[in-house]
Amino acid sequence: VNANGQHSQEGTLGLSLKQTLYDGYPGGLAAATMQQAQYSFQLAQVAFTTAKDNVIYSVSQAYYTMLGGQNTVTVREATLKQSQEDLARTMAYFNANQATKLDVLTSQIAEQTAQADLASAQNALEQDRSSLAVLLGWSINKQYSVAQVPEPSPPSIGQPQAVKTALDNRAELKQFVINRESTTVGLKSAEALNKPQVAVNGGATYSFEPGVTPNTNGGSWNAGVTVSVPIFDSGLVSSKVAAAKASLAQIGVQEEQTKQNITIAVRTSLFAVKDASERLKLANESVTQAQGEYQLEKIKFSAGLASNLDVINASVTLVNAQVALESAKTNLYLAILSLDKAMGTLSATAQ
Repeated sequence: VNANGQHSQEGTLGLSLKQTLYDGYPGGLAAATMQQAQYSFQLAQVAFTTAKDNVIYSVSQAYYTMLGGQNTVTVREATLKQSQEDLARTMAYFNANQATKLDVLTSQIAEQTAQADLASAQNALEQDRSSLAVLLGWSINKQYSVAQVPEPSPPSIGQPQAVKTALDNRAELKQFVINRESTTVGLKSAEALNKPQVAVNGGATYSFEPGVTPNTNGGSWNAGVTVSVPIFDSGLVSSKVAAAKASLAQIGVQEEQTKQNITIAVRTSLFAVKDASERLKLANESVTQAQGEYQLEKIKFSAGLASNLDVINASVTLVNAQVALESAKTNLYLAILSLDKAMGTLSATAQ
């Protein structure tokens, strides 16, 4: 209200601006925040890859285990059929007074053993099937079989190359790299808090009255440069800097330990693959030899040069060799799988 008792309609319009030119961190502390957010995203991506590799490993492991059990059941079924044929043949010879009661009893025991072995193999297969079904998100009661895969073939890779591949691919080492870069940004951000900050600022105000022609004398403006220097922070900044440096040192120690553990894991896996490969070769040779001995004993038995017990013993030896062969195949599959995991190449081999 003015002196005449009338309402005044004068107004004032103001504007102020401030821009930080330097805050101690190249590009500004806001850029540091953006960089750390990007590193967090990269860590999430690595964690996703790790989780995916764990799924690939678990499913593949369960698959090969079930495949081995499936093949073992096939061997046990063939064994039971053979033992039943042996028992029938022995009974025929016994009725013709060409075999003893001991031969019959031995054949009966062999047939019952084959039945028990088959039941055990079928039970193990059901458990393997349920385990794989859980990993696949299926009902544990789902009945299915897995497809055969090519004979396991060990990779032709030397230890130096395998170790290098692992050090290039393992997710743990990628995490260390990202954590180091992120922590370095945090260290520089903390150190920036001890540095002067420079900013430019300015402002303008303008007074106006409705109905009055605006004029340049109706306002004012100002501009300046502000420099702020931190003096006392109760040791907060130095604590942040010390913590960041300690984190960097810890990352370095953990990274070196992890590299050593990875190298040991790769070497162990390579030895396991070599050992499993050699054992598979021996298992194949054992089956070939057992098949020859079994056929020979059958011929000798027909010629009266071997007993029924000799034939049964040769049959048992052959079955054991066939079961051992399936086990050797499974072990090599799993050894190669473990090597892929140790080298960090599971995702590539699963394509």
